[in-house]
Amino acid sequence: FPGLRMETLHWHFEDPATFTGTHEEKMAKTRRVRDAIKEKVTGFVEKVIQGIELREI
Repeated sequence: FPGLRMETLHWHFEDPATFTGTHEEKMAKTRRVRDAIKEKVTGFVEKVIQGIELREI
C-alpha cells in the first residue's frame, strides 16, 4: 500500500517436523515451541499496544 511503512520481524523457532524421538517426546518439544511462539506474540502485541517502535523489540 502506498505510503504504508512496513517492517518485518524474524523469530527463529525449531521446526517440529524435524523432531525425533517417541511420539511423547516430539509432542513435548512441539508444545515448548508452541509456548515460545505464544510468549513472543503476546509480548509483541503488548508492545504494539503501548506504541513501542518495532526496532526496539
